[in-house]
Amino acid sequence: MRLTTIRITPDRTTAARIDGKHLTPLPHPDVGALIASGTDWARRAAAHTGERLPLAPTRRG
Repeated sequence: MRLTTIRITPDRTTAARIDGKHLTPLPHPDVGALIASGTDWARRAAAHTGERLPLAPTRRG
């Protein structure tokens, strides 16, 4: 499982699971908070369902 922290608004972030070409936002402000939320964080992150956001291509240059 791959995780990232994404910016939702200029002053708000959220942890997200990377699912192929989509992101699934998780109910934690960042990946660090997710991991600190308890020993079963990986199970909860993997099981979370909800909104899916398209993963934008990265720019290089």
